Amino acid sequence: MGWDWSNRKPGMTTRAYFEREFGHGTPEAKTEFVGTAMVGATFYAAVRELATGKVFALVCLTQRQRGYFNFGYKSMDENMGPNEAEMPPKLLDMLTPTDHEYATEWRYQCRLNAEKKALAAAAPYGTHIRLSRPVKFSGKLFVTDFLIHNAKAGRMVALAPLGRKFQCGLGADWATRYNWKKV
Repeated sequence: MGWDWSNRKPGMTTRAYFEREFGHGTPEAKTEFVGTAMVGATFYAAVRELATGKVFALVCLTQRQRGYFNFGYKSMDENMGPNEAEMPPKLLDMLTPTDHEYATEWRYQCRLNAEKKALAAAAPYGTHIRLSRPVKFSGKLFVTDFLIHNAKAGRMVALAPLGRKFQCGLGADWATRYNWKKV
């Protein structure tokens, strides 16, 4: 369950790296990718078992570093209930049904995160949102209400107590990191 490190040649795509790593395209291959996506530093793949036709989700956390062993990854399948749950809906639609508890919950979380991202992306400049829990800023200042300045970049205008306003950043992943609603 640890990280594997190896050399990834310059110019090689992440998909090509994992196809090589997992032996896809070889006579002894037991699986193949039917769809892949990178979301941040996480690689998602819909993987078909050649013997059964079953399609399941593979999630690989990735890291890059200098030196010969320049690429690291930690792989898991959906049955392990990964914390990273941002597999795009087009890949989720490729998966065959499952009754595994962790996989079912993970797929639900992926769809919920996709809905949150879509809702946030559609929110125009100036939309008032409220977080379910306050964000702490310096000086013991806690804020729950924000106006969207740039939703994609996570740039906001904080609506602080006593009528104070200031620009801040909640991070590009704010839509899935925080529980929020439009006010």
